[in-house]
Amino acid sequence: MPAEITTVGELVAALTAYPPQTRVQLAVAPGYPQAATISAIACSPDDADGADGDGRPPDPDAERVVWIGEGTQLGYLPEIARNALGHSWT
Repeated sequence: MPAEITTVGELVAALTAYPPQTRVQLAVAPGYPQAATISAIACSPDDADGADGDGRPPDPDAERVVWIGEGTQLGYLPEIARNALGHSWT
């Protein structure tokens, strides 16, 4: 199983192995494998709008994290994808 991808650079490097027109989806919930589309991608604190839950503006010096949002749930993850990812029914 591949190591976790933890940086934008690692994600970009992993994705460049595939043709740009290849569809992309999320595989979520390994114990109950589901497939989903990707929705918005945002970076905090850069893309944060307005106040941080406590009424203060986001700290511009805070660690940046890129968030990949889960979009529409597509149903069960196909068996071929479960096998490729090492996911299984529990």
